[in-house]
Amino acid sequence: MARLVSTDRVVQKELEPRSLILRGGSLGLPEYFPDVAEVFFREGEYRLRVLPAEVTTKVNGLPVSASSREGVPLTAGATIEIGGMIHLRYEETEPQERVAPSDSVVPPPLPMPRFDLFCKFAQAVGVQIDLEEGLDIALPALLHLFPHAGRAAIYLQTRPDDATWLAQPRFYRRSEDAPRPGAFSRRLASRLLDDPSCSVIHFRERDDEPGLARIDSLESSIMLAARIVPKTGESAPSLRGIVSLDSVGLHGSRPFTPEDLRIIEAAAALLGGFLQRVAFHRTAAELALAREIQKSLLPPRIPPIAGYEIVARFEPAAQVSGDFYDFQPHANGAYFLLGDVSGKSFPAALVMAQIVSTFRAHLGAGAGPAAALAAVDRELASYRALMYATAVLADISAGGPTTFYLYGHLAPYQRKDGVWRLLKVPPAALPLGLGREMDTGPIAGFSVDLGHGDALLFYSDGLTEAHGPAGDFFGTRLDSVLAGLRTEPAPLADALRAAVLEHSKGTLADDLTLVLITRNA
Repeated sequence: MARLVSTDRVVQKELEPRSLILRGGSLGLPEYFPDVAEVFFREGEYRLRVLPAEVTTKVNGLPVSASSREGVPLTAGATIEIGGMIHLRYEETEPQERVAPSDSVVPPPLPMPRFDLFCKFAQAVGVQIDLEEGLDIALPALLHLFPHAGRAAIYLQTRPDDATWLAQPRFYRRSEDAPRPGAFSRRLASRLLDDPSCSVIHFRERDDEPGLARIDSLESSIMLAARIVPKTGESAPSLRGIVSLDSVGLHGSRPFTPEDLRIIEAAAALLGGFLQRVAFHRTAAELALAREIQKSLLPPRIPPIAGYEIVARFEPAAQVSGDFYDFQPHANGAYFLLGDVSGKSFPAALVMAQIVSTFRAHLGAGAGPAAALAAVDRELASYRALMYATAVLADISAGGPTTFYLYGHLAPYQRKDGVWRLLKVPPAALPLGLGREMDTGPIAGFSVDLGHGDALLFYSDGLTEAHGPAGDFFGTRLDSVLAGLRTEPAPLADALRAAVLEHSKGTLADDLTLVLITRNA
């Protein structure tokens, strides 16, 4: 027999004819210290092999290469130095029976060290961005890390409103004879997903702990489960779940070791990173689609109206925030609609598309603009999710006043005789989607007679609520900025857009939409 004795710590490891992984946690160092070496018995002698770790290991003062799978032999009294922090002495309590190597005998291949298996698992999940493909690759690699486990499963939470509801698992079985896993215990799910102090649970299913739901009918099954939570900084990540291992399907079972608990917790952290990448790429794809929907809603050109020059500027924020505008020509001019949907990204884009398509459809069927928006209001109010939109509707007619209606939207600025001022206009109605039956009575509009050179500026709250590094809103300086701008429509709109971007240092928290209607005749 033999043993390893620490020369500077109270640690002693008895050796048997089997492999022993040396790690910091087992040698008096912190638990997170990596696996650095393996001592194994081969051909009648103990040998030391360095595992792939960035830690220098020496035997009798000579460095041991991590590339050598054969390792170096240990003789009585050999000294082992690991990372300059651990000093061991190899002692033989009984002389080892040496076996001379024979050219005719091919030694069996050494089992792959667990560190290597974990690296393979990390590589398997480290580059995946597709959920289904990633799980198909991760589960077999995970099971290889635990030779005494018969089945690995991953349960994902797909109902954000129910923290303990988990979808049917994706799983991998070592044997096809092993049963499929059933539903996960809601009580255990609640402990793992909602209790920050509980990240791993190790239990035998026949334990008499109250409330533990049996996962299989096999009373001897032992399970190890860990939570998977992406580190997104959000209170409720879009994807999270539980990874579990159990001994079902094997002949006999044994409890998992403390090393197993550390490994599954590390594996769960890697799976959390995988889910974070999946969610990120899903969000990126949804964002790209939402942006395309938003762009498709913007009119390719503004219809010409005699006596008016109309310019529009749209500056998207980092996320789709719900701004839209539309022009629909009529016999004497055009109807103009500008709005801002609550919410962001893909849901906001869908609501934008619904508003514009419904508005256009009812106008095309002969309805008036107010009746068309009443239909929009009813349709949005029927949604289960509370989605609404502020809007301004204007009737721009050649030779007549411009009449507009505010549906919870910001009042416009008017330039009259060269002076800009904010119009004091009460809203005509609640925002679209809040359930007001707007076609039950007349909607109060506000009419403005524009003389030559006069203008109306309609905008979204991305203009007034754009904030600078100090948190100050652009709306507090809008009057002074407008007073200093040129009068030509296109240069004025460009200069106003540039002033907002300069104020916010190029980073907009919300979409910016400007529509400037100028009387030129």
